[in-house]
Amino acid sequence: MGILGFIATLFWGILAGIIVAILVMYLINGLMGTPKWLTGIIGAFLLFFLSFQFTAIIGAAKVKGVMADITVLSNTVSGKADWSVIETNYPVLKPYLDKVGTKMDEVTDKKTSALSLVNKIINGFMWRRAAWALGGVVVCLVVAALPGMTGNGHSRQQQGRSRASVRNRTSAPAGRSYRPRRR
Repeated sequence: MGILGFIATLFWGILAGIIVAILVMYLINGLMGTPKWLTGIIGAFLLFFLSFQFTAIIGAAKVKGVMADITVLSNTVSGKADWSVIETNYPVLKPYLDKVGTKMDEVTDKKTSALSLVNKIINGFMWRRAAWALGGVVVCLVVAALPGMTGNGHSRQQQGRSRASVRNRTSAPAGRSYRPRRR
């Protein structure tokens, strides 16, 4: 996974964050009477927050793919793995795999269990990121719903505008142009 893999992960994470943020903003604008300034703040927060979360999820999925490649490379035949192939193809793992075991009989079992442990850790990381993204969306929806529930949303602003326009229309005497009289 070279620099292009990192750029692709960043691109897809930001794109997913933009798409979900737009969908949530569409729901907020369509269903709730949230002021435009609050909608903008929520949109900016969601854009950055969800882009970060989705980039982390997509990056973890790529690492999980690398772990699947390592598992395939281990060439497990009758429970034994050729770890020298893995260590030559992925030299960054050599210090970690060397720390796992000391005896030759224990090494293959421990390294295989280490790969499954890393896979479980990656799965947990991905689920945590998804939970954070969902929690952020829920918090933003609650924050967007608060002005409508307290009466400080669009409905109150529109009521104020309609009252003002009625007041201006009815303040002029009927049949005359509206000019203040001089005294």
